[in-house]
Amino acid sequence: MSGPVNYSHTFKLDRALLNECFEQSMDQPVTWFNYRKALVFVFIGMALLMATEVDGYLASFIVGLGVVEALSVKYQQAWWVTRQLFGRSGNSDVTVGVDINGVHINSAYVSQSFVWQDIDEIIETKKGLLLMSKGIKHYLSASVLSDEAQQFMLAQTSHQTDN
Repeated sequence: MSGPVNYSHTFKLDRALLNECFEQSMDQPVTWFNYRKALVFVFIGMALLMATEVDGYLASFIVGLGVVEALSVKYQQAWWVTRQLFGRSGNSDVTVGVDINGVHINSAYVSQSFVWQDIDEIIETKKGLLLMSKGIKHYLSASVLSDEAQQFMLAQTSHQTDN
């Protein structure tokens, strides 16, 4: 069992870290099933175009929605990472802290704290830790945490299940 830790580390929230965050947080791989909404839009648009007297612009618009939806599935990681980089927190300095009270994440724009009682589960991934809190995932890369801090965090959640 690990003793109390007072760990703090500052890092830059860059493209590489955001890509890692997306990859490690993804629940399931993209399959044809993820494209079902796009297929429905294309099918409805084509049916309107061929089988009815509806204006061709409306049918073309619906087919276009299907194409945009398919592209959003295909390039969802690139889209998400780009949105994060264009946001205020993109390429900013972030400080993560781990102590006896919980996990603290601070930047110029965001200040979050997770007390141990609010963290339902911590899942180890290949490159870091996923903190599950009230059904929401929060990813912390192992590259920004010391081994001691990681072990301490895992021990904290195992203590909660023991009590």
